[in-house]
Amino acid sequence: MLFCLTYSRGLRSFLTTRIAGQGVRVTDDSIEGKLFVEAETDDFEELPFAERCFCVIGFKKHDEGVNKRVVFNSLFGFLDSEALNTYVADVSRRTFRISVKTSGKWRKKIDSEKLSGSLSTALKKRLKLTPNLRNPAFELCVHITEKLLFVAIPKRSLLSRRPYHYHNGLRSTVCDAIIQLAELKSGHIVVDVTCGSGSILVEAAHAVLPESIFCIGLDCNEKMLLTAKENFVHCSPLFNHMSSFEVACVNASSGSLRWEAVDRIVADLPFGHQHGNVEEIKSVLLPEVFNLIRKFFSTDGKKVAVILIAEEHKSSFADFVKDLQDVAVEDHALFLGYTSAVIVKISRSG
Repeated sequence: MLFCLTYSRGLRSFLTTRIAGQGVRVTDDSIEGKLFVEAETDDFEELPFAERCFCVIGFKKHDEGVNKRVVFNSLFGFLDSEALNTYVADVSRRTFRISVKTSGKWRKKIDSEKLSGSLSTALKKRLKLTPNLRNPAFELCVHITEKLLFVAIPKRSLLSRRPYHYHNGLRSTVCDAIIQLAELKSGHIVVDVTCGSGSILVEAAHAVLPESIFCIGLDCNEKMLLTAKENFVHCSPLFNHMSSFEVACVNASSGSLRWEAVDRIVADLPFGHQHGNVEEIKSVLLPEVFNLIRKFFSTDGKKVAVILIAEEHKSSFADFVKDLQDVAVEDHALFLGYTSAVIVKISRSG
């Protein structure tokens, strides 16, 4: 069966690498945000980096000059596809709804509501289905862009929604990328120096199962740390209490930690939108973070720091890293909605 896994821009390499390790064949990775794979089942529940999973009914690439008739012929042809007939045959309640999304020039050329009605009528006639807008057995999603016609049925549950996250402050797929880069091993002491709600540490503890790590969350915001504690209390029994969690309401640069005992630093630095402001972050927070990273890498052993930053802070980080001795640096650009960000990894082999 053909499936489509969606992902945030910037996470494609992470997702394709993980998919390859599971023996799933990638059929097309040329469309930004969509990865087409062949698999026997849609069991992708434990797959990191992916947002949603769709059962593909049909997709067709076209050039920007294609006319509406050609697109519609392909679209209505997909309603007779084997994939749709196979899916419908396994549905107990024969109800559906249709979602049509257009972009580019098609926003003006296609009446989405009218097209949805025409598709609904065709499905009722061909497959004896009944429309149900409130509680359908399945939803048929149609996406028409200037380069692609995509028709698929989404799984009800989001792959990015993890049951072990109680309050998710940072998108779980971004946490996946941070943890992947951190190269965690059993017994590591991991410190999140801007802990917030603790999403990264929760994902870290999940990633090493059935092994354990020791997680420490530092933050100056007591309210956020209370949220983090709720997250830790929620996930611990789900993880069989393997990893340990501690929080401290302190400034990470206060000297309260012995950095020689710490194996990994992770952090999601504020972008200046919800917490603080851009100037405050540049003049106060970044120098403090640079100082503690310098202390961290002044100690012996293999060390890795993985920091999520706003793109506008990338040059400041690059200037700082030049002063560090014997470290390797890599960065990964990604997009959080309309916000450009960068994951910076600083490592030393020890």
